[in-house]
Amino acid sequence: MFKVMPESGGRVLAVEVLRTYSKKDVDTFEQTLDQWMAQAGGRLNLLIRLDRLELSKVPLENYIEDCRRTLSKRKYLERIAVVGDSQMAQSLVTMDNLLMANAKRGIIERYFNVEEIELAWEFVRS
Repeated sequence: MFKVMPESGGRVLAVEVLRTYSKKDVDTFEQTLDQWMAQAGGRLNLLIRLDRLELSKVPLENYIEDCRRTLSKRKYLERIAVVGDSQMAQSLVTMDNLLMANAKRGIIERYFNVEEIELAWEFVRS
């Protein structure tokens, strides 16, 4: 399950992923992302908070589908801050960077520990 964080606004969409997520959650997130991209009228920055996600409970096919859909929207994304508290989440950001984020495409994805959340906000708001 995910929820839009109240600090979202303008070109910044912030979401918190809670416990695990289903295919329905992936669909809902994609719809929310589409709405925010349309409102932004250009490229969007994301802050994704994962410290309450129980990654081991996320079915692999849900994670792959989420990645596939996000990858298809990469031309509309600019800065992505992933906030978490696990080595696994940090490793996933590293893998995402190999697939999606690079300077040529204008996408920058960074991992922040939970205690660095203010830095993550600065990153997506700059």
